[in-house]
This record gives sequence, C-alpha cells and structure tokens, in this order.
Amino acid sequence: MGQPVVCVNATWPALVTASNLQVPTLGPVYHVRAIEPKPWGFGIYLTEISNPTMKLSSGRVAEPSFDEDRFMPA
Repeated sequence: MGQPVVCVNATWPALVTASNLQVPTLGPVYHVRAIEPKPWGFGIYLTEISNPTMKLSSGRVAEPSFDEDRFMPA
C-alpha cells in the first residue's frame, strides 16, 4: 500500500456528484490506502480521501471505493 497514483478519469456519474462524496480530481498525487476485489476488477481507497460509509448497490454498508481504471502510477 502507499503506492502513489494520479487520477486520469475524473468524470463522475450524477449519482456520485449528488451524494456529496469526496472524489479524486485530475492533477494531485494520491496514495493507495487499500485495494478491494470487486466483480469488475478492484476498488481503490486513497489515503487523502475518506468518505462515510453508505449502503452500496450490493446491499453492503461500506465506504465507497474508486475503480482501478481511474488511476495510473504517479
């Protein structure tokens, strides 16, 4: 963990922007806090961004993660 990454896709769906979540932006370097396997790949948690837990579409209550394909190594 701790790998530096940059966000390469900061276009967020309306549901995300309407929920007032903190999201990565283009430009800053972030650091990977944790990685979680998902059915479609991996979810990334960032040290610099922490969101409150919420009920996810899967029915789980957890902090939302960010799709791995939104980032590249810094």
